[in-house]
Order: sequence, then structure tokens, then C-alpha cells
Amino acid sequence: MPYDVEQTGSLTRTASVSVPNDEYQKDVDKALRKLAGRVKIRGFRKGKIPMNVLRQKYGESVQQDVIQDIVNRYVDTIVGEASNVLFIDQPKVTSFQENGLGLAFQVAFEIRPEVDPIGYLGLSVERPKIEIESSAIDEELEKLRQQFSTLEPIALRTTIKVGDVVTFDFSAVDREDPDLSDFEGTDAQITIGDKNALPGMEDALVGAAFDATVVATVEPAANYQMEKLRGKKFDVELRVKSVKARVLPELDDEFAADTGEADTLLDLRTKVREQLTHQQEHSAGHFAENDMMERLLSQNDFELPPLFVRQQIDNKINQQLRQMTDQGIDLKSLNLDVSGIREELRAETESQLRAEFLLLAIAEKEKVQVADEDMTNFFEHQAMHMNATPAQVKKFYQQDKNRWQQAAGSALLEKTVNFLLEKAEIKEIEWPSEEEQAQRDEERKAKAEKAKASAKPKKAKAKADKPKADKPAKADKPAKAADSSADAEAALSALKVAELKDLLKENDLVQTGKKSDLVARLLEAGVSP
Repeated sequence: MPYDVEQTGSLTRTASVSVPNDEYQKDVDKALRKLAGRVKIRGFRKGKIPMNVLRQKYGESVQQDVIQDIVNRYVDTIVGEASNVLFIDQPKVTSFQENGLGLAFQVAFEIRPEVDPIGYLGLSVERPKIEIESSAIDEELEKLRQQFSTLEPIALRTTIKVGDVVTFDFSAVDREDPDLSDFEGTDAQITIGDKNALPGMEDALVGAAFDATVVATVEPAANYQMEKLRGKKFDVELRVKSVKARVLPELDDEFAADTGEADTLLDLRTKVREQLTHQQEHSAGHFAENDMMERLLSQNDFELPPLFVRQQIDNKINQQLRQMTDQGIDLKSLNLDVSGIREELRAETESQLRAEFLLLAIAEKEKVQVADEDMTNFFEHQAMHMNATPAQVKKFYQQDKNRWQQAAGSALLEKTVNFLLEKAEIKEIEWPSEEEQAQRDEERKAKAEKAKASAKPKKAKAKADKPKADKPAKADKPAKAADSSADAEAALSALKVAELKDLLKENDLVQTGKKSDLVARLLEAGVSP
């Protein structure tokens, strides 16, 4: 099967295939002979129909099937003979002639990026301290009291105030407006002060009598579920049906027993503390993982295959659209900008793929493998995020072979992350505020862009210095490169440890270890003194 492969990029390839007409006709004849045993044509016995008659009557109908079979056969060969194929685009048939040149088509495919990870052992990683304050326990107990609260009639008051639970019917005042014709409901319930109703409703109800009918001027927010009403100001009639007070239980041993979580209030506080500690440890672990991956990715830059990235983005978009459809949302009414969604997802998808490729390369280099215990850990972790039991999660993945392979791949990534964290130098920090976290993200983004930009000239120079195959007279290049490497090592070794650490810091490399380790790390990253 002759074909030509053109390198269209560092990770992209295009295979051009030309199938001779006699090969194509041979496959057509084979398909027609197979068809001859199943069809009937008046005047001919079954299985004895002449080839020219079959070709005249069924030639066009088998043409597409034959072309598809040929394309699939060649694609399988191309993938089998190419190395490290990651993604195959839809083959494009560029020309077809029944009499003459035969069939021609192209197949675009991509290979997996070759990642040689550096500086991944002994990273300095930040992780927030685990600190559970009494106020946090008090907040959780207050939430429990809310869950076990009761609604009781109000005896000594006749007007609504903040904290009351109000049940009412409602309808838009302007029923002639087509946008408002179906805006109505019965037995709606809100707690005054929770700010969960449409803006304007609570203000209209406060001070009203327990049996009042009031008119509220409302203006739904930009994210309101009914798109046609977003930002539209209109009047709504509210007909109060009942007003009750929320009564919270006393915070005592009896309440603790009623929750079913503990026998005494002290035991309940202890259990809440344990739960909060577990949650905070989990969150701190993810914080450390994210911090570590940002540092790893900033010092391990590599190209991503564009077609594969596009496919992953499209998969995410299709998944979101399916979820919307399953929820009964009319996609046409949303006027979605798919191209805009694609660009919004690009940065997130590329970051995720870079992390996965890098972790897989580290796993291969360090010979990290998944055992049954790792699969169990993965199911337990997923169960926490999915609000399910580990057994339910495991059963879900066991239902499909592809799902199980996906679980095994995710377990490998998770184990590799834990391996790197065990080797890391953990630095405990205070939990950052939302503003501090946003600032950290911006600084790291800028730092990563700077490191990425500074790495480009080095790559270009290395490529320019590479000896060309058609100039054997310059065979002394490798020797010069070796001399240059030796000079660089000598120059680095002459520096003080503090100076070495400054170089490492400038290039976002690990700054801990013996002097020989620091020198080796700089040489590996190609940093000149």
C-alpha cells in the first residue's frame, strides 16, 4: 500500500493516498460478486447474473461502500506503520474517477508530543495550614439548627417583618404583555431577608398585613432563568396566604441526639470538627496539587497537537449541550455563540491536556504503575466529589470497557501527583483570601508567559546550530557542543550556591538540593551561566 506522508507541523502529518483504478475496480467486482448471490434480476438465475449487468444496475450503489472500505483499510495501515499516533481526522476524498486515475484521498493525523520532563522532583509546593476555628464549628451547628427548624404560626403580630416565612400566590399585573401572560404561580414561599426572591418582592412584603395583597415592581437579573424577562421591569401582584416564624431548636444534648450524629452536644462538636478537618485537608490537597502543576508546567513547555485540542474542546461543548437538552432547555432560544464558548474553553482545555501529557511522561520516566489499591483510592476520591459510595462509582466504571480504561488512566495521573507531592518540599501558608488568590493567579500567569517567551530564542538557536545532513564537512559540530557543555558546567561550578539559586529562580526551576544537584538541574534545562 504505497502512500506519501508530509510533515505539516512538528506534531501534524498528512498522508496522501492514490489508489490505482485497477485496484479500485477489483474491489468493486468483489462487492458485486458478493451481491450477486443475494439479488434477483428478471431473466437471470440467482448467482448467475453477468458482471456487466450487475455493474450497470448496482455499480453506483456499491461505490460508496467500496470507497469507505478502501479508505478504512489504508487508514489502518497508516496508523499501524506510523509511530505514536494520537488523533486521526476525518479522511477527505479529494478525487475519484471510475475510468482513469482511480481514487485519491488525504488523511490528517497527529502524533503524541514527546515530553522529557525536568525539575519535577523536590519541588517547593505551597499548601494551606489545616486550622479549624470554633467559629467555623458554630456556623456548621447553625446550619444543622436550620435543617431541624420548624415553622409555627405567629400569634402576637399582624404585619410581616424580616425573618418571617411567607407563602403567597403571584401573577403579573400586565396580562396583555405576551412576555408576562404566563408569569404566575401558587404557594410560592420565601424567607424575608434571604434575598432569594426577585428584587423588589421582599421590599413590598415587609410591613404588609398577614392577609394583604400588594404590588411589587420587579426587575429580573441578567442571569434569570426566563431569558425574555431578563432586565425587564414590570409589576407583580402578591397575594399573601400565610406568615409563619422559623423556630430553631435549642443547642443542647437533646438536639445532638435528634440529629442522629451524636449523643451529646460535645460529641457533636467533635464530629463536626472532624468533618471540617477532613474537608479542609481535601481542599488543601487540591490547592497543593494546583500549585505544583503550575510550577511544573511553567518549566516544562511543549507544543500541543491542534486537531486533538479542537476535538477535546468540541467534546466538552457537546457534553454541555446534551446536559442542557436533558434539562429541557430549548437550545435555539438561547442563541448560543458556539465559537465564543470554544474560545472560553480553550485555555482550560489546553492547561488540562498539558498537565496530563506531563504527568504521563513523568509516570513513564519514574515507572509509576497502577495497582488494585490505587483503583480503590481513585473510586473513594471520586465518591467524595460525586456524593456517592465508592461501590457505586466502581460499578459505574465497570459497566463499560472504555470507562474502565478511563478510570485506570485517571488513577495513574492521581498516583503520579501523589508521588510528586511526597517528593516535594511542602511550605505551609495561610489560606489566601479571594482577592489574594486572584492576584496569585494573575502573577503566575504572567510568570508563565514570561518563561515561555524567554524559552523561544533558546529553542530557535539550538535549531540553527544543528548540523545539516547534506554538509558532512561540519562533522566537528557535536564535538564543539560537547566542549561548550563542559565549559558551561565548569562556569556553573565556579558560582556560589546563592548565585546558582538565583539562576534557578530566574528560570522557575527548583532551588533546593546540594550544589552538584543545582548545577545538574541548570545544565539539564539548558541555562547558561
